[in-house]
Amino acid sequence: SEYTNNPILNILLNDKARYAKLHNVDFEIKVGRIDFSFMKPVEVTTIFANLLDNAIDAVMKSNTDNKYIIVNLDCYNDFIVINITNSFSGHCIWKDGKPVSNKGKNHGLGLINVEKVVRKYSGNILMNEVDNEFICNIIMNP
Repeated sequence: SEYTNNPILNILLNDKARYAKLHNVDFEIKVGRIDFSFMKPVEVTTIFANLLDNAIDAVMKSNTDNKYIIVNLDCYNDFIVINITNSFSGHCIWKDGKPVSNKGKNHGLGLINVEKVVRKYSGNILMNEVDNEFICNIIMNP
């Protein structure tokens, strides 16, 4: 499917959606009028591959029947808003507003790389867990 005007992002979204569906995870993508042409291809990949892999990982480990990932991309005024929500069971260990990876010492680099890209575009990343849901919000002002 053509979700955005960004071919790399479309490939990533289609790939992750296909993988999720194969594993009985509902994958919903809502895209408003959004343009990622201000970002380099590697930056688009850094943000979306990392965040979607983390979401898929968390959903697959969860012991809930209702497994889902919702990706919301939109633009408000001059702000780019990325919201990724996934079902989740258990609790994260948090440090400095970020969940701590339990994948070993070289993991957790993904989020650091995401933050670098987000900060480059005067952005903020906020993560939260509420009622068996993990929410990642990114706001950028390119």
